[in-house]
Parts: sequence; C-alpha cells; structure tokens
Amino acid sequence: MVKLKRLKIHKFRNVVPGVELHFDDRVNILVGKNATGKTTLLNVVANCLRTGLPTPLDEECHVDYDLEVDSLTITADVHCQQQEQPAGQLAQDTQGMATTPLGKATYALAWNLTLSSGKHRLRVRQDTTKGPNLHITEDDGPEKKLPAIPTDASGLWPALGRLIGLVSQSHRHLVIVGVAGWLAKCNGAFRFDESLEFYTAVMGDGPPQFPLPFLSVCPAEPGKPGGGSFTLNMLPFEILVTGLAAFGKKEPEKEVCIKTSSGPGFLREATRLLGFEDAELRMSLVERKRNGKGEEWIYGRLRMWFVRQDGSGINNSLLSYGQKRLLAFYYYLAVNQNVVVADELVNGFHHAWISECLSALGERQAFLTSQNPLLLDYVPLESAKQAERRFVVCRLVEHDGQQRMKWENISPEEAAQLYEAYGVGIQQVGEILRTSGLW
Repeated sequence: MVKLKRLKIHKFRNVVPGVELHFDDRVNILVGKNATGKTTLLNVVANCLRTGLPTPLDEECHVDYDLEVDSLTITADVHCQQQEQPAGQLAQDTQGMATTPLGKATYALAWNLTLSSGKHRLRVRQDTTKGPNLHITEDDGPEKKLPAIPTDASGLWPALGRLIGLVSQSHRHLVIVGVAGWLAKCNGAFRFDESLEFYTAVMGDGPPQFPLPFLSVCPAEPGKPGGGSFTLNMLPFEILVTGLAAFGKKEPEKEVCIKTSSGPGFLREATRLLGFEDAELRMSLVERKRNGKGEEWIYGRLRMWFVRQDGSGINNSLLSYGQKRLLAFYYYLAVNQNVVVADELVNGFHHAWISECLSALGERQAFLTSQNPLLLDYVPLESAKQAERRFVVCRLVEHDGQQRMKWENISPEEAAQLYEAYGVGIQQVGEILRTSGLW
C-alpha cells in the first residue's frame, strides 16, 4: 500500500510558508470555510501521489513530503522555479514600462529523492537550474555525477524508470519498488470532483478533465513469438480480466459487453446500491490500426445499461445526479486501489450510500472534504492521537500584511477535547468541531 505520511509547503501560491501536515493512514478530512484552500490542498496531494510533483510545472512551488510504499520509505523534495526571461523579451504597457514576458513562462525543476529500505539507502538529486547533472549516492558511498534525466509535467515516472540501469544490483530493488509500488499504483489518483466532471470524463459525455479511459489490445500474430499485450488507461484491471475472452479473439469485436453476473466488482456493487436488478458495461472498438509490432485495437466509449426490477431498462445518461456520482465513485475506487482523493464526497448521496462508500474505502488512504456534517458523523475516532492526524483545518489568516491560506492539523489539546466529547456520545463529530471553533 501507498501512504502519504507528511507534507510540508515551503512555497505555493498564497499559502503561509512552512505549513507542515501529518496524515492518518486511513481517513483524512479537510474542514474549513469556503475559499480556504481545501480543494487546492486536495490537488497538491493528488499531484504528489500521481506524478511526484505538486503541480504540472506551470507555477513556482516548493514542497517536501514523506511516503511509505510497502517496505520502502521515500522522502522527496521538489522545487519548481521560474526561469529568467532573456533580455529584450518583455512587453511594453501604454506608459512604456516593461510588464509581462512575451510567451509562456518556463520553469526549471529541482528534485531530491531518498529511497530507503532495511540497510539500503539511495539518494538521487537533480537540479536543472545549476547544470544538467544527475547525482546518485548509494548508502554512504561516493556521489556519482551523470547526465541529467529529462523530467517534465508527466512527473518523476521517467526519471525513476531510467534509474534502474544506473544503480548497482544491490540497490536496484529500491528503484523497482519505487516505480511499481508508488507511481504505478497511484497513476489514477486524480481528485474526484464535487460534481460530475469525473463521471463525464469516464463516460465521454462532456469535455474531459481527466484522461479518457481506453484499452489498447495488441493481439498475438500467427508465426511470431509472444502472446499479445494489453495497455489500460484509467480502466479498472478487472474489466480486462472479465472481458479477456472477447479482447483476445483473432478479430476485434465492434462492441464488447460485460454483464454484472460475470463483470467487475465495482459494477456489481454500484448496481446493488442503485437498486437495479442487473447491469451491462459496453466498450466500443474506436480504432483499428497497425503499429511497429503489428495490429492494435483501441476500445473506449464506455456505456452502461441498467435493468430495473420490473425488467425495463435505462442507460447511464438517464441516471439521477446522485446515481451518476455514486457510479463514478465506485469506478474511481476500482481504478485506485491504494488512495482516494475526493472533494465533497457526500454530494447527492443518501445516508445509506455515505456509509457504504466509507466502508468501500477499505485499507486505502483517503483525503476527503465536506461542507456536509453527514460525512463527519460516519467517520469513527479511535484515539485523540488519531483525531490530531485525521483533521486538517483550513483557514484564511493575515501573514506579512497579506491574506493567506493556512492549513494545519488540530493541536494535541484540541484533539484531546474532541475525543473526550466524542466519547461522551451526546454530540456528533461535526457539531463538536463547530462548537470548538474548528469548523
């Protein structure tokens, strides 16, 4: 499993510098008034988990964070800095004064990773602002200087992947666990939004804010070695498993249909909670082409058909707002087996659905926001220490003469008072937070 243990903000937008947060291994809840940065913090968390970078290299920022990935501990320090524009590249305003640079600003990235497990430690750092060099140190050995590895908005994936051939055999497992255990497990960890953006992206019903889901099938060719290959993008692996017979044919089917009875678990659970008797997931063949390795079939355009108790049916576009969000959330869980980042999760949900969704989190680490106290009332507290890590309070404060966002865990004293009041059993968690001035 992947767990984000700590996050420190040195520089990011109008956040108070030096903010440091410690997270619970299970459920973390961000509380605060509107416009205090809850969604912004969720995006930072999601970006760090998914790409290793707090932003897609389009603004200045500096953060460091700690991760636990199975038996591996990762400490990362990432600094994105705007590069100076060459002389003469400034636009002029009507007064003849230099204003904004022409064209889009460019940014240089410096990153420092320490991967450790047992007696082995690997430190890797690269700073493109000080020259194109990559520095690698194994345990307490000498530092090796190598040519820089290109790093872009896609994140630290390519850098970690290329390290496999640059480190000794004794430390190679650190890189492999880092790639397969961290970034590969979190590549779908986008922020699940407060409305229907994720749903429309998955179903292709609107402008996608997320990568469209698709399945690439490269079938085995007669007389050639190898048994074919599959590539999934924002698709639950269980869709491939349950549809393997259809995807593995010699000729592609124009449409693949997977029924609830034999289909992926997320579809069965969503069908049950939505109150339908049966459901079917459909994927269309959207492209057939030849590449350097042979044929490639691209499946996408997901659609779902639901059957009511009386035998009548509807497609997914006719579901209610709440039904669409529930379906999308269970799809999101199927894509993300390690972490959940969800904004206003309970929007449009009945009480029973809230309980089911929190139970479905399982062992995943979750980062949630909610202006609805119902979410808080379904999250149990086991100790004051857990309460201290579990709740992050987002506020607006005056700092250096400016209004800034401040994010912080509740204090040990506040956590103790919260847990004591929770144990009495008279007030719900949301009410305790409000009466304590924490929400």
